[in-house]
Order: sequence, then structure tokens, then C-alpha cells
Amino acid sequence: MKKHLLLPMISILLFASCQQDKHLYQSEKFTVYADKVVQETYTAKVVSADEIVSDYQSPVNAFLTATFPFKFSINSRDNEMISGKDHLITLRPENGLSISPLIRFGEQSIDTTDAEGYIPVNTIWKIRLDMRHVYEAFETDGYFTLFNGDRLYKEDFKGVYIAGGTGVLSWDFENLLNTPAYALKDPDGDGIFEAEINMNPDRSEAAERRWKLSQDISSFPQYTSGQSLIDALYRMSLDEMLLNIRPDGAFMAG
Repeated sequence: MKKHLLLPMISILLFASCQQDKHLYQSEKFTVYADKVVQETYTAKVVSADEIVSDYQSPVNAFLTATFPFKFSINSRDNEMISGKDHLITLRPENGLSISPLIRFGEQSIDTTDAEGYIPVNTIWKIRLDMRHVYEAFETDGYFTLFNGDRLYKEDFKGVYIAGGTGVLSWDFENLLNTPAYALKDPDGDGIFEAEINMNPDRSEAAERRWKLSQDISSFPQYTSGQSLIDALYRMSLDEMLLNIRPDGAFMAG
């Protein structure tokens, strides 16, 4: 390479490096750079315009209450019981495993204790759901009547999920179907659905959390800013928008 080209190129690279290290915003809690966000000892960093990695660990995970509400959901909808009426359970793990009572779909279950406590790390919760009366209605009537009077026809049944308000659970009913761990299964077809969920995974041993572009965004306007964090966030927003579209073409709520 000719010497008269080398110096300008080095200058450009040094300038770009300085720009990446210059903070765009700083508060008492976190600092935003052109290519990363730093909060105390944690960093979310841009690998490329199509990838971001983070080593953040939420302190909330150390204080997950062992008593919490939850509901079941057919076809990723809020359709088990009226709003505000939930199941309630206290996890009491033995050797890392807590097994729920057999809960009948649509009938409130309260299985709690007065003892206060938190969910130990790596507690597995085995959930058991009785759907036999739903299956029976499918066979006798061709449909099951939900709490609000809506009819769920046998051919429209796609699956049953769990929603909840602690740990790895979520109340985002519309998106339950996108998380395989929330799905309960009935492999032998007896109408008893089960799932096992790690309610408080050991984050300290987890690999870095990572976003990587998974959808084709080539049909959307392209944007570059000279700041890799902004570019990656723009592409991530398009990626998540496409992931937020249901199979029927409608956007998911929430």
C-alpha cells in the first residue's frame, strides 16, 4: 500500500475508535456509548449491526417470592377464568423439585402456606393440569364452553400454556406460544397436561444473553448513523416487529 494512503486510513480508524469510546449519555445508573451500554459491572455490547450480547444479571432473581399467582391459557389467550381470578401457589421444593396438585382447567386452585420465602436457584416446578373435561366436551358436543360463554371447537384447539407473575413466567398471553417452555404437553393423550419449568435459573453460570437478527428485513428502509449501537437497535426493532406478527397476520397485543 502506498504510504500517502496509509496515514489517512490510520487517522480514520483512530477517529472511529475515539467516537465509539465517547459516551453519548451518562447518568448515575448507566452510561451509553456509541457501541455499548454500561451499568455498574454489566455491559451490553454491539458485535455487529445484526448482533448484541449482554452479561446483565437482574438482582430481582435472588428475591423471587415462593408464593405467586398463575393461570392456564388455551391457544395463547387469556381464557381460563375471569380477570383477577387466578390460581395461587407456594412452591415448596424438595431436592430441587416442587410438584403442583392436579389442577382442573377453569377451577381456581389455592395451594399456599403462611410461610414467607423465596424460590431457591434452579428450582424445578412440575405443573399438572387436568383437561379431561375439556376433551370430554370435545367428544360429546364438538366444543368446550369457556368461562365467558365463548365456544372453543375441537378443531381449533392448538395447545395449552401457563402464564404467571414471577420468575421466568409472563402475563403476556399473546406471546406465550413463542416460548416453548410455557407449553404443557399430554404425550399419552389421557387429558393430563404437564410441564417442568426452572423457575429461577442460575444466571451466574449462564452464557451471555444474545440478540441476533433472525428475520428478513431487506424490504424495510435501511438506516445507518455512524453509531453501531443505534444501527443495531434499529435493526433489532424491525426484527422484533416481524416476530410480533401472529400466524394469521395480526399483530400480537401487549
